[in-house]
Amino acid sequence: ASYWTLPIQLTAFTVLLVVLRYSRTRPPAPVLLWTALLGEAALWPIRVHTSWEPFRMFHDGLGWHRMHLVAVGVTVFLVARGRIGRAHGVLLATVGMVLHGVQTQDWDTALGVSVLTAAVWAAAVGPDWDTAIPAWLQPAVRGLAGISYGVYLMHQSIGYVVMGRLHGVGAGPWVQVPAMLATGLLLGWLLTTVVERPAYDALTRVRDRYLPAGDTPRPGGARKPPYVPGPGHGPGKPPEPTKPPREPEPPGPRSPAPDAPADSGGSRPPGGVAS
Repeated sequence: ASYWTLPIQLTAFTVLLVVLRYSRTRPPAPVLLWTALLGEAALWPIRVHTSWEPFRMFHDGLGWHRMHLVAVGVTVFLVARGRIGRAHGVLLATVGMVLHGVQTQDWDTALGVSVLTAAVWAAAVGPDWDTAIPAWLQPAVRGLAGISYGVYLMHQSIGYVVMGRLHGVGAGPWVQVPAMLATGLLLGWLLTTVVERPAYDALTRVRDRYLPAGDTPRPGGARKPPYVPGPGHGPGKPPEPTKPPREPEPPGPRSPAPDAPADSGGSRPPGGVAS
């Protein structure tokens, strides 16, 4: 069933988090990808020639023999984001597909996986495909993309059961295959709606509770800017700017008015009129 990919993903993500958390210097993404591919290639001869069961359980149980599939997927993502050059990405993907053929000894399947990988590459790295998909079909395509992981997990294991039951009552392939697809879509939508999205929301709330506001990761690795409440947004509102009071001018000698005649030394009466 398709669940064999889960140990591979959990192993890859766990190793990545440990490296990023405890490494003094964060290695560049190409270094991590080449380490995964070359490490897998180095472990494969040991897996083939050893009879030590703990190693076989470690190697097969954690999916080290399929780590190249994760590396190729991450490569396509990084090329699409412009963090790895296209030529470098092609080299990484080619090495991954060669490893797939060597380990499975099924070169027809390896060729098929390569063709599908090239299609994913074209969709991710190529021009915007909205111009090739009719506008009325785009919401359905986006909706299917949103539940694709749930469909992926459900269509094979449950779909085989549905096809087997239909085969037992005499239904042909033209009935079995549509029934399998419909079952995968329905159960994939339920899995996404009932399990995946609520679990994601809950984990995100836990993350936001224990991470400072300025350190919350955002897509692409950027950091969320700290929240600064604006006017009318409750606590933290900055005080309204006010003009400082005008200080009184210091007392000093008064200068005569411009048109006043010069004093000839005589005295002035209290009324200010010259005598």
